[in-house]
Amino acid sequence: RRRELAQALIARNVNLDPIAKWSKEGLQVYESAVPVGATPEYLAGHYMIQSASSFLPVLALAPQPGQRVLDMAAAPGGKTS
Repeated sequence: RRRELAQALIARNVNLDPIAKWSKEGLQVYESAVPVGATPEYLAGHYMIQSASSFLPVLALAPQPGQRVLDMAAAPGGKTS
């Protein structure tokens, strides 16, 4: 899924790389000819814009399938989506 998203964004002249060293999910955007918060992929909910550090709590917790996680610090914004 990340590969297809990266290909679509690259086709829109977005300069990016996977955050492969420590995440199988994230993409790091360096430059973009279009606003990354206004692409059809963004508007369709295919990705969210957040800092790479937002991945760390999930990686540290390492939840397993079937487990439930309650984020007591959740508020409207990126973490609750």
